Amino acid sequence: MRLPATTMMAVICAVAMLTMMPLGSASADSVQTRKWEIHDLPFPACFDYYIYGNEMTLSMDDDETLHICASWYDGMAFGSSSDWNLVNISNLIEELDMHIDYMRFAVDGAGNTHFVAMTYFETIVYGTNSNQSWVVEVIDDISMTGGWSSVPRPKILVDDNGAVHLCYHSKAEGHELRYATNSGGDWEITSIEQALNSSSTYALALGPDGSPHIAYYNYDTDELRHVTRDGGTWAVESVDDQLILYSVTIDVTDDDHAHIAYCGYIPPENPWDTWSVVRYAEEGDAGWSLSSIEGSWFNSFSGVSGQLDQEGNFHMSYCDVEEMDLVYATNEVGVFQKQRVDAVDFVGSGSALLLDSKGDVHIAYVNETSCTAKYAFGAETSSSSQSGDDEGMDLFLVVAAVSLGATGVGAFLIIRWKP
Repeated sequence: MRLPATTMMAVICAVAMLTMMPLGSASADSVQTRKWEIHDLPFPACFDYYIYGNEMTLSMDDDETLHICASWYDGMAFGSSSDWNLVNISNLIEELDMHIDYMRFAVDGAGNTHFVAMTYFETIVYGTNSNQSWVVEVIDDISMTGGWSSVPRPKILVDDNGAVHLCYHSKAEGHELRYATNSGGDWEITSIEQALNSSSTYALALGPDGSPHIAYYNYDTDELRHVTRDGGTWAVESVDDQLILYSVTIDVTDDDHAHIAYCGYIPPENPWDTWSVVRYAEEGDAGWSLSSIEGSWFNSFSGVSGQLDQEGNFHMSYCDVEEMDLVYATNEVGVFQKQRVDAVDFVGSGSALLLDSKGDVHIAYVNETSCTAKYAFGAETSSSSQSGDDEGMDLFLVVAAVSLGATGVGAFLIIRWKP
């Protein structure tokens, strides 16, 4: 049956009006804006197809000097904001006669450098220059004989007491997620969960008492999980079981509640209907509350990094792969609002975000077009009366075609519009 023209026109108008919605955010009375300064860094940094983009490392010491690490195909380097001097760590790697991959850095309050890395799918190594010279030791056997499909991405944090906390994936005794710390002097290694298949998507944070909080993706159950340790017992809970996870970041409030930002895609019935999302999970006394920050067709987001400010607001950065831009988002006004920080070239992958004591935002990220590292500084400048994103609302305009023939066949055209 064919609908009358007037009825079809009413349906078209209704559908269009209902679908002109901000993408993943609610309206607000004001929008916090930041003035961004963009800097090119003297570091090479190249895309790595095996880990969905290169991960930058961004740390800050007690003097609030920034320390940035970048990696490329045949080397790794780090520098600080005091002079952005490039220090090529590849020379150290050659001296150690190790094949090191996926190195991640952290700095302690005194500005000493600590790193964790994987040695060609065999061991996890830790190194530091805290005694004025580099000392490197093997921490664990991981036996990652599965090759690139089982790439772990080790994580490292240094707490206020100078103790080191590591998180990584191992296949030495079956697939499992492991945690290691030297907070007691010697290294203590524990298994968190086994049967993770090839999970390499996880993030590490510390609670107010120094206890580890880890957000990770379990490939066997297709769910985002959160785990923390109370004494010697690991408490595991499910956070979100509705998507395939690509990237995750976590931070913890002063009252020991975890906040997690993550991106991935919802498994479709039709592979051409993949819906990608950026989501936020907040732990409360009554459990977890989930919200959507942004959504788009296909695999369109990566490189999520985030941190809570002193008021408990969450700040995050990520790459909009579809637009090839670096995006910053925060819920300072009660709902998440976004700003497009850098839209020149293909930028934003592997982003790392940090806040300083004034609440200003620092982001390190990769320019995939030029294979170089970049740095963005965002100072809060004003509040403006505006609804939706600072960049303008993302709108979905759905236009229905008039039915064709007696079968009533129709079509829908979906347009993503950014005014």
